[in-house]
Amino acid sequence: ANQRAQLEAIHAAAVTEALEFLRDEELVEVRLGAGGYRRENPTDLMVARFNHYTTRAGDPNCHTHCVLLNVAASLDSKHRTLEPERLFSWQVVIGSAFRTALAERLTRELGVSLRGAGQGQFEIRGIPEEVIAAFSKRSAAIEVAIGGDRGSASGAQKEIAALATRGAKADVPTGTALEARWRDELVPFEIDPWAAVRQAANTPVRAAEYEHDRDAEQDIMFDPPEIVGETPVARAASKLFRHQNVLDRKSLIEQALDEAALQGIGIAAVRAELADLEAQGQLLRLVADDRDACWTTPGIASAEATLLRAADRPVTGARFRPEIVSAALAASPMLSQEQRDAVSHVTSPDAAGVTVLEAGAGTGKTTTAKVIVEAAQKSGLTVIGLAPSWTAADELKASTGIETFAIAKWRYDLEHGRIPALAADTVVLCDEAGMIGTRDLAFVFSTVAAAPNGGGRTILLGDRRQLASVAGASALRSVVDVLGRHATLAEVRRQQVPWQRAASTLMARGDVEAGLRAYARHDRIELVSGAATSQARAIALWSEA
Repeated sequence: ANQRAQLEAIHAAAVTEALEFLRDEELVEVRLGAGGYRRENPTDLMVARFNHYTTRAGDPNCHTHCVLLNVAASLDSKHRTLEPERLFSWQVVIGSAFRTALAERLTRELGVSLRGAGQGQFEIRGIPEEVIAAFSKRSAAIEVAIGGDRGSASGAQKEIAALATRGAKADVPTGTALEARWRDELVPFEIDPWAAVRQAANTPVRAAEYEHDRDAEQDIMFDPPEIVGETPVARAASKLFRHQNVLDRKSLIEQALDEAALQGIGIAAVRAELADLEAQGQLLRLVADDRDACWTTPGIASAEATLLRAADRPVTGARFRPEIVSAALAASPMLSQEQRDAVSHVTSPDAAGVTVLEAGAGTGKTTTAKVIVEAAQKSGLTVIGLAPSWTAADELKASTGIETFAIAKWRYDLEHGRIPALAADTVVLCDEAGMIGTRDLAFVFSTVAAAPNGGGRTILLGDRRQLASVAGASALRSVVDVLGRHATLAEVRRQQVPWQRAASTLMARGDVEAGLRAYARHDRIELVSGAATSQARAIALWSEA
C-alpha cells in the first residue's frame, strides 16, 4: 500500500510539473479585441484532472486526463477565450515534459533505472518484456486488429483499431477482485517486481542496451557531434544537427526532454543546460524572442560561409571545348530545347566554378547528364560522380559510365590518402544535390577549387523541392541563391500521356492534392490497406508492367 501511494504521488507530481511546463512555455494565450486579434498571456489557467488507474482491459495503468477549460483571466481581470493553436502544435512536447518529470522523480525517489522503449517512451529496467506484454492487453488487441504490423500502420488505422477493440468498463472487475486477478497473472513468471527492479538498478547498463535505449543510428557519421557531451541538450542538439542547420525551440526542447528522461534528469536541468550552452557560445541564438528562439552552431555557420565562398568562385581551369559541345548536341537529336539550353549553360566557357542544373523527377536529367559527360570526356576532362548515398552513386555510374563515389566514402578516402588528390581539368558531377548536406558540399567545393591549373568544375544536379538533405539542411538552395542563375529542366518527359505529365508537374511543385485528383478523375488510384500490403502491390504491378 505504501509503495502504491508513493507511485501515485510521484505520478501526480509529474502531472503538475507538466502543466507548469505548459504555463512556463506560454503555450496558451487569451484572445482580446474584435475578432480576438490581440493576444496576451493569461494570469491563470483552470484545469480539471481526472485520475484513472487501469486500462479498459483491466491492466494496471496509472494515468490522468487533464481538461483545460477554454477560458482564463487576462490582465484586466476579465475572463476570456483561450487561443490554443500553439498548445496543439506542442502537445507531443508536453507529453515529453511529463515523462521527463516522471522519470526524474522515479529515479530520485525510488532509485530505479530506466531503459528506452522507442518514440520517446521509457520503461523501468528489471521488468522482463514478457511480463510487460502480459499486462498490456489493450496494446495486444490493437496490434491484432491492425494485422500485427503496428509500426507501419497509419494513425487513422490505429485509432479505428483502438475504438473497435474498446471494451466496456463494466466488463472489468474492480477492487480486490481485480487485484486478485493481477496476482494470479503474475504467478507464472515467478518474479517479485520490486526485487527485480532493485537488482537491475544495481546492475550496470550493458553497452548494447545503452545504444538500443537511445535508438542509435547504424550509419557511422563522418563529422563529429556538433556539441560534444552526453548531457540531454548536447545529445539532442547533435542528433538534430545531423539533418538540420537551424533548430527551433520546440524541436530542441522535445528531443532534449526525451534524452533527459532516460538519464533521470528533470526539466529544470534541461533548461539550465540550454542556457549554459548559449552562454558558452556552443549554441548561437538566431532569434532573440524566447518563444520563437532558434539556434545554430559556430561550426555550421563556418561551414555555410565556406560553402558560399567556394560556390561563388568565378574562374575554373576545367573548360569544355565549344566545338566538342556543339558536336555532342548535334549528335543528340532526342534532346528538347530545354535540355539543350541546360547543356549549354553548364558547359559554357564563361561558366563559374560551380554550376547548377535543377531537374525534377522525369524531366530527362539522366539523358542530359550523359551528353554533358560525353562532351567533358571528349574535351579532355576527367569526370567523376558523387552522390549522397551508394544507391544514388551506383545509378549515376550505370547511366553515365563514369567512376562514382558516395560522398562520405570519398571524403574519408581523400583525407586519409587512400585515393589521390583531384587532377587538373577535373569535372565533379554531383547527383541528388538537394540531399547533400552543408559540410559535405563545402568539402566538395573546396576540394575541387584546390585542383591544379585554376581548380576544377563542379556541376550540381538536383531539385530543391525534392527530399530534404540527408545531413544538414538544403545546401543546394543556398548555392542557387548565391549564384543567382541556374539551368532548369521543368518539362516532364517520363510520362507520355498529357494529363499524367501535368499531374507530375503539379506534384513536383508541391501541389500533391491537385495531382492526385487528376489520377482519381481518370480512375488511376487503387486503395490498399497497410504499408506492407501497399508495398507488395506496388512491386507486383511493377513486375507485371
